[in-house]
Amino acid sequence: MIQVDLGREATKSGVDQAEVLQIVEALKQCEHLRLTGLMTLPPYFDDAEQVRPFFRKFARVARRTQSRGAFGDLRGELSMGMTHDYESRSQKAQPSCASARRFLASGKKV
Repeated sequence: MIQVDLGREATKSGVDQAEVLQIVEALKQCEHLRLTGLMTLPPYFDDAEQVRPFFRKFARVARRTQSRGAFGDLRGELSMGMTHDYESRSQKAQPSCASARRFLASGKKV
């Protein structure tokens, strides 16, 4: 997965949305790597509705990436947001979107 940094916060990292397609093209040259999706963590707001613009932007990046064949025959997975903004992101994401806070709180090892 490629982490896309949409909020430009010092506490988070990832690539700028303008760099995603360049990375996709580079990954196509790597026969032992396969891009499975994109992820982002928008800024935290007490009012989860304030993250909606970030999810809209992320959806556009994902559609553009998918239209370039980045995920092969697959749709591509999207991982975005935290538990508190589930309602806002679920309106923009596919059903397989992940909740990072719930996963991290579980203490599971990867």
